[in-house]
Amino acid sequence: MSESFLITVSVWYRSKQDFAMLMKSIHRLFIRKELTEMSWSSTPTNSAHRFGSFAEYALAKENNIYFKPVNLSFQQTAALPCAGDTALQAVRKAGKVQKGERVLVIGASGGVGHFLVQIAKADGAHVTGVCSGRNVEMVRGLGADEVIDYNQTDYSKTGQKWDVILDAAASKSLWTMAGLLNPKGRYVNVGGDTLMHTLLWGAIVSAWTRKSLAMFMVAPGQQDMIQLKELCEAGKVVPHIESVVPFSKLPEAIMHLETKRARGKTVIDVLSQE
Repeated sequence: MSESFLITVSVWYRSKQDFAMLMKSIHRLFIRKELTEMSWSSTPTNSAHRFGSFAEYALAKENNIYFKPVNLSFQQTAALPCAGDTALQAVRKAGKVQKGERVLVIGASGGVGHFLVQIAKADGAHVTGVCSGRNVEMVRGLGADEVIDYNQTDYSKTGQKWDVILDAAASKSLWTMAGLLNPKGRYVNVGGDTLMHTLLWGAIVSAWTRKSLAMFMVAPGQQDMIQLKELCEAGKVVPHIESVVPFSKLPEAIMHLETKRARGKTVIDVLSQE
């Protein structure tokens, strides 16, 4: 079924457009019985644009709600769906990362980037992460084989080549990115402020260099969420939470995210009394 239903929760943590909860009541006649337990979701249908989850109630479609990974807390689960699914699809569908390939993750300590590192590593790649100096140990702890501090070293001038570049920062030109790829290499713009630039110029640069340079937009799917849950329960993916913030501090949390210096994810505790 694809109808929406209203859920009421007793425990609820959120991360922008994701949520995790223990369902308290469900206002619809027909629903899978097993969903009335610990669950998680991405992009609830509670606005005209189907984005936003900073609220105590939300509308969601039944097929967008899943069991939470048994080994994760509610806070960790709230940090997982959108960023984790984006990373999963970027690695497996857009980047087509294969075992043994050399993968460069730019923005490796961010909300999506830290998942990119873990999933690429779980799939058998040799992973190089790029981040600031204060996050080097964090990214190394995620499993990266090499970590480059962009304040100390320009990764585009190391002489290294990669089979896949997963770019969550998009701070250099497409021509520069093409030059860092091995023959038949793939560059995937996962975020940053240059998605439209990649859309417009990626095809031209790809044709000229005979390498694949493309933007990527996530398309949430059930199988992806199931794979993500399995990776978490196998201990191969763990959401990194920088902070759990009470709802009253939401504006400050958003401002911190806009600095682009956040480490991993920030989670909002909607029911906090602070």
